[in-house]
Amino acid sequence: MIEQAADSEGVVALDGFVGTLRRVFRPESYDQDLYFPAETTEGRVHRLDRVLHLYKLHGSITWRDSDPDWDNPYGVTASGQDASASGTALIYPTPLKYGESLGMPYAELFRRFAASVVRAQSVLFVLGYGFGDDHVCAIIRQALTVPSFCLVIVDPDPKSSFVARARDYCATLLMRVHRLLEDRRFEFLFGPVGGQWPRHEHALATFLRDLVGLGAAETPNPALSDEVAVPPQALPYYDRQRTNDTPHKVVIVDLSLLAAEVLENVTALIGRVILEFLQRLGEAGGADARGSLPVVLVLEEAQNYIREKRFGDEDSISRDVFERIAREGRKYGLSLVVASQRPSELSKTVLSQCNSFVVHRLQNPEDLRYFKEIVPGIYGPLLDQLPALAPQTALILGGCVRAPALVRIREARPLPRSRDPKFYQYWVADDARKPDVEAISARWEGRPRKQDVQ
Repeated sequence: MIEQAADSEGVVALDGFVGTLRRVFRPESYDQDLYFPAETTEGRVHRLDRVLHLYKLHGSITWRDSDPDWDNPYGVTASGQDASASGTALIYPTPLKYGESLGMPYAELFRRFAASVVRAQSVLFVLGYGFGDDHVCAIIRQALTVPSFCLVIVDPDPKSSFVARARDYCATLLMRVHRLLEDRRFEFLFGPVGGQWPRHEHALATFLRDLVGLGAAETPNPALSDEVAVPPQALPYYDRQRTNDTPHKVVIVDLSLLAAEVLENVTALIGRVILEFLQRLGEAGGADARGSLPVVLVLEEAQNYIREKRFGDEDSISRDVFERIAREGRKYGLSLVVASQRPSELSKTVLSQCNSFVVHRLQNPEDLRYFKEIVPGIYGPLLDQLPALAPQTALILGGCVRAPALVRIREARPLPRSRDPKFYQYWVADDARKPDVEAISARWEGRPRKQDVQ
């Protein structure tokens, strides 16, 4: 049925079998990818969109057992849609499924299924499965331990015993979802608690213009939504596009108070949207448009979202996005400036693409050792000075200067809010400032204070 639906919709289904006249099981075919040949020869990669990986975990009535040979090492063939073909059908709806799934081809299919569902941002749709197979349930339970995994269960009767069992099975996941939806810190992702964001014209375009500093469009068609459809302050970026057509050279996206649970997802989204916009700009406008809107992304405190993967760490969507930008962004006019106090914790892929370095004082032995490894050895004597550099002093080396230079950084104007606290002065002061804990907590919880409401 799935194969018939794929054929009728023009979807290429990769089911682990290869061949035309004689289809044999070769699991390495799942690793193949499909590209448009003209795009590939021009140096661009454009994958075929309508491709489906089909894992039939319990076999099929069209699979047949055969003797293994040199071109059919697993002894499994497929007979197309002919379920009456001769040979033993490979399908096991028996109580021995757990043990039988350890053999080929099922062992390979289950291995690939388990690897797919634990990837970051995976979604599993369940249709007609009653959670009765221990070997399948074990894989789903493992996937539910991944924070970004999403399980969607489809049943026509919401009051059926199956849905009740599924709710019990997914109680922890549902509790986590409800907690996120009711947390006001995440309203910018899911919409106001108990409500939803207003629908508005040019939603993506206005967000992109605001993000990359472009002014408002002169005559958008259709026109931007008015204040009745989108009330003031509901979407600040939309307000700016309605009232300001002045472009900006510098755009600061302040994520300092963003909840740690979603920091990687938000930074990854921002990076991916900018990269894909610049890619599509080049595709739509031709060769002259490619790279015509140069953008530099400055990643402050970069160790928070492009951390080098350690043993046992989960995959990081933000690291994947910014590693791709570091590798491919330059040809589309997108560059990175990476700022961090812990260079040894940053992605090696990102740092390998940096051709210039501005290095302030480094005292951590691991950071010093790591930095000496990624720059040419000829700079060794200069790098020995790093632990003793004075504040506001830096060593610059790489492609941005003809020769390494020790420089003094100019005073920042305006000064950033990063001055060192005067501990003793505040501790002994008689009139030390008392923090308004209630006001801070109210803003933190996303609720107004009573005097603000009155």
